[in-house]
This record gives sequence, C-alpha cells and structure tokens, in this order.
Amino acid sequence: MAEKKSSAKLMQADREHWLQMGMVSLTFAAYIGKDGQWTLKVHDTIAENMGVVRQPFKYLYKDMIKEMSLKLMGYVRSLKESLTPEPLNTSATPYPLQIKSGEGGFPEVPTVTKDQYTKTELVLLLRKYWKLASGRSQTRVPFAAISANVAAFVAPEYLPEDRNITIQDPQNMRKAEIEELLQFWKAREVSHGVHSAFRWTAYVKEQCSSSG
Repeated sequence: MAEKKSSAKLMQADREHWLQMGMVSLTFAAYIGKDGQWTLKVHDTIAENMGVVRQPFKYLYKDMIKEMSLKLMGYVRSLKESLTPEPLNTSATPYPLQIKSGEGGFPEVPTVTKDQYTKTELVLLLRKYWKLASGRSQTRVPFAAISANVAAFVAPEYLPEDRNITIQDPQNMRKAEIEELLQFWKAREVSHGVHSAFRWTAYVKEQCSSSG
C-alpha cells in the first residue's frame, strides 16, 4: 500500500512540475519494502507528461539504468549503515582499546571475530594499532597521504593479495574490511612473529617522508 501511494505521489509531483515549470525528471526511488530489504524503482513519466507517444527513457537505456540503480543502491545502503546507531557494548567482552605490547615493544594484533565489536570500536582500535605500529603513538596517522599512495607506506605482503582493500581512514572503511585486515595481520603474527604482523614502510612527519 505504501509503495502504491509513494508511486502515485511521485507521478503527481512529476506532472505538476511539468505543468507549472516545464520541468521533466527521471526519479530513482529507494525504499524499504515489506520484507525489510531495500528496493529501488525508477519512475519515468517524461514522454507521458510531454504528451509524446515514445518509448520511455528507462527502456531505451536499460543497461545504463541498471548500472545506475546498482550504484545508487550500494550508496544508499552505505549511508543507512553509517546512520544506524551503534549498540552499546553491554556484554562481558571488553572494549578493544587496550593493545598489549609483545616482543621488542611491537603491538600485538587484537583477536577480532566477525560481529564481535561495533564499527566505532574497530575504528578506534585500528587507529590506535597503526599509531603503535609506527612507534610514534602521539603522531597523527596521515591517512590522506597514505591513501593517495599506499605502496609508498605499506609493503604488499602486509595486505591480503586477493582482496581490494586499501589503507585509509578506518572511518571510511567498511566494518567487514577492518575485521578482515585485523584477522589477516593476526594470522601473520602467528606465522611470522609479532614484529612482522604489520609494519609501516615509511612515515610522514613535519611534511617529510622517512623510513619506518
């Protein structure tokens, strides 16, 4: 019922925009359906409102509309995820903000399993781990410079080979990506030692690049 009302209102608005302002529009409408899943519908009344008997734009350019719809749905879902309030940690599991030091003072990679922590906790955890891994815990990690040239700061062996995951501000990463990176480095810690779990190849300080 809600879907029908929404469609009717969009069509009415398109009609009024044409009659009052001579404006036509193609609308991508995303909404949550009865099944609780995001759904997208394309409203195309351009030819109809102009009084022209012509195949609708959305049918003439199906591939382009499909590609745009997929991109829009991904964008909307990412926005929805970022707006969802993070649940309070009411379990017995401690917040992952205390990172232990291992051999040689290198930080130990915390053990993280899927959905164990909220994204907010993981962001704080990863930021702190990266600072400690640099040996300069009071230095701000220059994410803008790093994301622009990851290869200059991180050697390939410290990133999963089969995944397109890059180093950037954790706040801009998906929760699953943070979990996967920490699990990857934990596995390296077990197989290579705490000193080889993750290392910065270089660091930036006072606008100068130096070896890390």
